[in-house]
Amino acid sequence: TDTERRQIKINYGQGMKKVSRTFTLDRVFGRFATQEDVYKQTVAPMVDEMLAGFSCTTFCYGQTGTGILQRTYRHTL
Repeated sequence: TDTERRQIKINYGQGMKKVSRTFTLDRVFGRFATQEDVYKQTVAPMVDEMLAGFSCTTFCYGQTGTGILQRTYRHTL
């Protein structure tokens, strides 16, 4: 994870089939980001847009079992 460049790097495969991919995103949060950091920088700005009639979506990706959806919905409900 490179939060300054807003990139994540995925390595998969083995031996000759080992592949590395880099993805650049709008925002990347490191492992020490708090729930409040994520909420303030992503969801909070969309609240006004949603109330103005715009359709808004937050996509969260994280390791299975870490509660990422629970954290997101707790803040947005």
